[in-house]
Amino acid sequence: MFVMPGETVATTEEYVPGYGVAEANGEDLVATNIGELELDPEEHIAKVKARTRVARFQGPGTIVIGVVAKTTDDVAIIDLIPMKTANFAFIPTGASAILHVSNVKPGYVKSIKTEFKVGDIVRAKIIESTPLGVKLTTDGKNLGALLTNCSRCRASMARIGARVKCTSCGWVEDRKIAYDYGTGREI
Repeated sequence: MFVMPGETVATTEEYVPGYGVAEANGEDLVATNIGELELDPEEHIAKVKARTRVARFQGPGTIVIGVVAKTTDDVAIIDLIPMKTANFAFIPTGASAILHVSNVKPGYVKSIKTEFKVGDIVRAKIIESTPLGVKLTTDGKNLGALLTNCSRCRASMARIGARVKCTSCGWVEDRKIAYDYGTGREI
């Protein structure tokens, strides 16, 4: 049977995870790569024989860049940008991650919508990477929005202290911005 990453392949009551399989929630075993599922009933091992080379996410601490695709009061969905440089690890094409409101910055944040808007380009750090998803944080002076657009007219925004101001209509907004906002340089 052909399986995809994150797909449930067995339970921990029946099998133990082998190559290409990980325990997800204490009960389910899920595929961590694309390939053919192989269940060994004698050894009780579930494994996935890879049919292609699949890039894996780096672990916690990896810095990534992405575009805010959706926001709710509690979370932002970040579409990660594939890249590999000296400071950034390779991210697979089409990967997304979740930024929870509790991981935006120190202190209380009522809604993530006050800190990030759809279309913002952000730098974040992976805090957890499992076959079921990637969780991010922007808690750090070098993490946060790198470029933003005005919520009113969609023109570019310039940094003014800890806030951003529209270069066209003058609208001022709060954002969780990176120390090097708008410069393209990491500190």
